[in-house]
Amino acid sequence: VQAQGLIAPDDALALAEALDFLCRIRNELHFRAGKADDVLTDPNQRHVAAAFGDGQDEPHIARFMADYYSAAQEIRRFFRAAAEVWSGAADPAPAPETGDAIPAVRF
Repeated sequence: VQAQGLIAPDDALALAEALDFLCRIRNELHFRAGKADDVLTDPNQRHVAAAFGDGQDEPHIARFMADYYSAAQEIRRFFRAAAEVWSGAADPAPAPETGDAIPAVRF
């Protein structure tokens, strides 16, 4: 997507980091439960925060959850912008090399 000029390099990196973070959380939840478990309950928050090196006390859990919500918001912003572009609600941007109009995701 970035190579095609559809997303700025900084936005692509932020999106990749957010997706990676959420996937790491999901994997940790699955490893802990021994099965598919995608619910970030209070005990799971404590466990994942500790597994990520944040600690198990309330300030560390709050910081972990702030990071979680920040990553989720980054992903939400990307998909909202993409939906606007691909639905025709946003103007297409010119392709970097050709100047042809292509849908570009800016968020």
